[in-house]
Amino acid sequence: MSATKRSLSRRALPITRGFSLVELLVVIAIIALVVSIVIPAVGSARRQAKRSDTINLANSLSQACSQFNLDQRRLPGYFTAREMGAAENAARGMSALQNVMLDLAGGIIEGNATGPNIAQNVGPTNASTVNVDVNLIGTPTGTNKAYFAPRARNFKSQDPSGPDANDAGDRASSIPGHKRLPELVDSDGTPLMIWVEDQTATTPITSQTTFSNNFVQKDSSNSARLARYYWNSNAAFLSAVPSGVGKKRKNQVEESLIGENGGGWQNLAAFMGNPASPLPYSSTATAQQIYPTGGRGAFVIHAAGSDGIFFGADDRGGKRLRSTGNQVYYGQNFIPTTEDIILNFDDVVIPGG
Repeated sequence: MSATKRSLSRRALPITRGFSLVELLVVIAIIALVVSIVIPAVGSARRQAKRSDTINLANSLSQACSQFNLDQRRLPGYFTAREMGAAENAARGMSALQNVMLDLAGGIIEGNATGPNIAQNVGPTNASTVNVDVNLIGTPTGTNKAYFAPRARNFKSQDPSGPDANDAGDRASSIPGHKRLPELVDSDGTPLMIWVEDQTATTPITSQTTFSNNFVQKDSSNSARLARYYWNSNAAFLSAVPSGVGKKRKNQVEESLIGENGGGWQNLAAFMGNPASPLPYSSTATAQQIYPTGGRGAFVIHAAGSDGIFFGADDRGGKRLRSTGNQVYYGQNFIPTTEDIILNFDDVVIPGG
C-alpha cells in the first residue's frame, strides 16, 4: 500500500474523545445534588407514612374506647384509675393501656393456669390481679366483645428475653406477667400510652391550690388529693427501664419532659390541661399563675412520635418551653403567645371521651 493510501486510511478512522476533568466534576456535582434532595425526601415520606399509620391506630383505639364508654357507661379499664395510680404500681409496672386492653380486647381467664401464653398476676397492686391468656386477646369469646382487635405488628411484649425481643424494648416492672402481656405499639415500635381520668376525683379546679392538689399527682396514695390523672399509671415506661423503651430503646427518664427525672408528674399537668379552659387569663398573668379548669379528655391517647420520646426535651417544643431547669407550665399555652404547646412536639396526642 502506498504512503498516500495509508494516510487516507488513518484519516478515515473515527476520532474518540473522553470527558474532561471539568465535565466529570459537573456530573458528580449534579448527582450529589440529586441525592441530597431525594434521600431526605424519601426519609420524610417514610416518617410521614408511619405517622399517618400511628394516627389511624390511635383513632381506632379512641373509637373503641368511646364505644365501650357508650355501651358500659364507664371508661375502659379493668382496674380503676385510682388503682392504676397506686404507689405500688411504680414497681409493679402495669401500664394504663394494658389495663384498658383488658376491657377492649379481653383475654382474662379464671383459675391459676400456667403456660407460655399465660400472663400471671397482672394488676397494679398485689391485692388486685388477674391472669390473662395472650392467645385469647381480641377474640370474641364468652363475655369478651372484642371492642378492639390489635394487629400482630402493633402488639408486642416489652421483654428483652421474650418472643418480641428483636422488635420491642423493655419496661420497668417487677412482675413477669406484665412483660409477657403485650403492649400496643406505634409504627416506630414504641408503646402507646393512655391517660385515663379518675372520674371519682370531683374537687372543682377553681384555684392554684385545687389545681396543684387535684389535677395531676404522682400516685393516688393521698385520699385528700385525688387527681384527674396519675403519673404512676404509666411509670412502666417513664421510670428507669433497664434496656430502654420501645424498638428504639429510648431513655425516657432523662430525655422525656414527663420522665421520672425530666420533670415527671409536675410537667404532665402542663400537657394534660385543656388549653381551652384557662384561669385566670389576663394580660397581667404569668405562665406560672395560669392553670386549667379541666383536662384534655376523659382519656388521652399518647404516641411518642418518630423520635421515640414522649414530649422530648430536645424537641423544638422542649427547647422552647423549658424555663427553669426542665419545668414546663400550663400557662405557656398562652404566654408569650397563644399556641397549644403540644403542637411543637412530634408526639401524637388524641383526646377522647
